[in-house]
Order: sequence, then structure tokens, then C-alpha cells
Amino acid sequence: MQLNEKRTDFESRQLNLVGISTDKITTLARFTERRGIKFTLLADKGGKIIDAFGQLNTRQGIALPAIYVVDAKGIIRAILREQSYQDRPAIKDILAAADRALKQ
Repeated sequence: MQLNEKRTDFESRQLNLVGISTDKITTLARFTERRGIKFTLLADKGGKIIDAFGQLNTRQGIALPAIYVVDAKGIIRAILREQSYQDRPAIKDILAAADRALKQ
């Protein structure tokens, strides 16, 4: 998981990473342990939060990958989305969006 591998790039900018998934808490706990994930993963049972952000694939009941860059005031400064659950936004694009948000 690239976000985990590059998490120090986010930490050096004083940014927090949080993931959200439709998976159960127990599934996320196993995934976190198995992959050595060092950031918070939240379980959204039923996908209500994910759906509110327009990221729920209702056909499959899973979240579409997206990155929301949120500033300290809670304002969404950037959204990076993918159309397939198999694709992820590039780390360089995420960091560039975060850097732009930090300047605002």
C-alpha cells in the first residue's frame, strides 16, 4: 500500500492519513496487522459516509478510491478520484494537492 510506504512524506508536512472502508472492523484490523498499516482505518458499516461523499459503488457495495485533502479548518481543498476500485491516485499527485492546500 503506497500510502503506508510514503506516510513519512505526509507526516513531514504535519498531515494525517485516515482511510475509510465498507469492510468490517475485524476485517480492517486483520488487514492493518497483515500489511503493517500505520495510519487510521475506519469502518463505515453500510457505507453511509462513503455514499455521502459520492464514493460508494452501489453495485458492489464498496468504496471507490478517493483522496480528500482537508485543511485544519475542515475545508475540503482537493479531491482526487478514480473510477475503478482497482486504481489509486498517484502519491505525487496527492502530495502536490496537499502542498497547494497548505499554502492556502
